[in-house]
Amino acid sequence: MVDIATATLLYSHDDKCQAKPAVAATLQLQEEFAVDAYIGLPCSEGSLDAGKIIAYWDLPFISYSSSAPGLQNKTIYNTLVRMISPFNLLAQAMLEVVNYYHWTRILIVRGFDEDNYCTYAETAINEVFYKNNVSLQSLEAVERDIPNSLIEEWLLRIKREARTAVYVKRVLAINQL
Repeated sequence: MVDIATATLLYSHDDKCQAKPAVAATLQLQEEFAVDAYIGLPCSEGSLDAGKIIAYWDLPFISYSSSAPGLQNKTIYNTLVRMISPFNLLAQAMLEVVNYYHWTRILIVRGFDEDNYCTYAETAINEVFYKNNVSLQSLEAVERDIPNSLIEEWLLRIKREARTAVYVKRVLAINQL
């Protein structure tokens, strides 16, 4: 238990949303300051690896935006508390909508992303749908700056192959539809 009366707040931020820098920062804070808790590691990429070390040390780990589905494993991440909903809950909500409307042909389109946001959403959706015997017609990744002719091809394909299309993207400009 952390003694609040003697707790010291340290601030370190530069994990670059990558595993190696996150692990390095985690180890450095422990080695140099013997910290009692970790608050941060905002990106899932860093939390997935650094969280294992923090759990091994049995220290509290509070993440305010890590949403990777793998972080739900309480055997591995037994000291992690997340301040936002994981993608598993998004996927479960999508499953409820699919079941409610009795949709059977679903196509998911996702964007490419550098920080794995769409990848984590895709993973969660695949896992939840698979466990509940809901099959995806297909799952497609769309590049950021595709020409209008390709967008038209995609929309026609979606119309042919699926009744429902879900687009997973962090930021979507209107001209990218």
